[in-house]
Formats: sequence, C-alpha cells, structure tokens
Amino acid sequence: MLALFFIAFLNLYIPSYVTQNDSEIVSYIISFADRLFEFALPLVCASMVLFSGAITPGAIAARISIISISTLAYNLPYYYLVYLAQGNDSIEATLISLGVSAIAYVVFAALSLAYYLIMRCVTVRHARAEYIEQLPIAYRKNTPKDMLKQARTDVLADLDIHLAKKGMFNLSVPISFGIFAACFAQFCISILYELVCLVIELIESGGNYGADTIVYLAVIMIFIFAELFASCAICNLVKYIIIKVENDHGNDQALAQ
Repeated sequence: MLALFFIAFLNLYIPSYVTQNDSEIVSYIISFADRLFEFALPLVCASMVLFSGAITPGAIAARISIISISTLAYNLPYYYLVYLAQGNDSIEATLISLGVSAIAYVVFAALSLAYYLIMRCVTVRHARAEYIEQLPIAYRKNTPKDMLKQARTDVLADLDIHLAKKGMFNLSVPISFGIFAACFAQFCISILYELVCLVIELIESGGNYGADTIVYLAVIMIFIFAELFASCAICNLVKYIIIKVENDHGNDQALAQ
C-alpha cells in the first residue's frame, strides 16, 4: 500500500515539477490516473484486511489503522507542495499539511472500514447459503437463529477455503461477490459525487452549458464504470498475491522441517 500511494504521488509530482509538462493529453492522463488511485485504494485496503483473516473488532481496527498510515506517503508531500505554492513558508506548509493529512487519514480509514464491512457482510451472507443447504430440509427455509449464527461462524472459520475459489467476475463465488458489492458501493458514490458537482456547476453558470460539458460528463461516467471493473480486478489480484505468498511461506516451512 505504501508503494501504491508513493506511485500515486509521483504520478502528480513528476509531470508537474520534474518535467513540467503542460501538455493537455498528459494532464488528462494524470487526472484519470489520480482518480483511479482515489477510487481503488480504499477498496484495496479493505480487501487486504478481509484476506488477512482478522475477525475481532480490535484486530480489524488495528490493521486498517496501520495500512491507512500509507496515505501519508501521498498526502504529506502533496499538501506541502500545495500550501507552499499558496505563499506559505516551509514551516507553515508543513504544519498545515500535517493537519490536512491527518483528516485525510481518518477519512480513508473510515472508507476502508465501510468497504471492509460490505465485503465481509456480503461474502458471509452469500457463503452462508452453502452451509444452510447442508442442513436437514426442515431447517433450510426456516433456519433457527442459532443455526444462522453457527453458519456465519463457520464461514469466517473457513474463509481460506472461499479465498481459494477462483472467478474474478464470477458472482457465484462469495468472495468475488463481496468484492464486487464494495466496488459497486464506491461506484455509486462516485457517480453521485459527479452529478452533484454537475448540478452545482450548472447553478453557478445559470444553466448555460456547452457540448464540451456533455462530452466531459459522458467520458467521466464511462471512466467511473471502467473503474468499477478495474477495482474488482485489482482486489482479486491482491487476493491472488496474498494466497501465493502464504502458500510459498507454508512450503518453505514444510521444507525446513
């Protein structure tokens, strides 16, 4: 995660401060890459916590808090440069960027927690159906609460089994469905945000807008739709990497014994 946030910062820093490229095409590429990072990174954080197997509230909060520290690799230098450019001296820019970065840290952690809860809730509810199917027929339609609770416990205990199931966009796979649900929630938030910004812009302009506004909105909507599937793919890639690392570590331990 730290590397991803650092790459996100370099995406803005290098073209603007190192090469000082003012090409319109480059500006669009930077802007859309930055939007993708903003869209995907809370989801990546949430998926990392889910795949880690953390179950207790304390463990979940601790892992999200630790991973979210990575935001400082982007926010601290970014806001420092922003406030330095606004005429503040180095000390002032540093202090202000620390405060803004702290707020951004809390927002990122809260978003990651929300997406984690969506992933976990949807995964458990989807996988729980498989466990209920194994119950006697009399309990399948009207399952007692204690059995539902036990099924939920079993799903969390067997999370490694569900993680091993393949199917990036196969929504019949509980983990994939959970990831998609969280990504779709982020998709809805992004769409709503863009529509609100559009309404505000139209109000401020007195309802006057040209073809370029419509084209821009259409491009943004298509890109947000692409972000939905890109984020699903990235989260599933994270799952694959985590499983591979754990398997390799297990094999190394077996060889050592």
